[in-house]
Amino acid sequence: MRTFMLDENWLDQKLKGKTIKSIEYMSDEESKYHDFSKKPIIIRFTDGTCLIPLMDDEVNNGGSLYCGLEPEGDNEEFLIPSKMVGSNLRGC
Repeated sequence: MRTFMLDENWLDQKLKGKTIKSIEYMSDEESKYHDFSKKPIIIRFTDGTCLIPLMDDEVNNGGSLYCGLEPEGDNEEFLIPSKMVGSNLRGC
């Protein structure tokens, strides 16, 4: 896996314009393959790429994803947690 030191335009170049195909929790099988005890969500794009929140830069486990909007107004903030492998719970 390659690690990139991000410049200001990197995220725009890599993510802008992508279309989300699905958002789902990682399967137990995928989690066990990566030796994760937690199942993060996977945001899959129509071009075959995906985003997976991780616990740290060393890919030690799945992580949670914070979702929020611009600070102006009454915007809802929420956290999409990872789930324990073997859990059938939906969200928190």
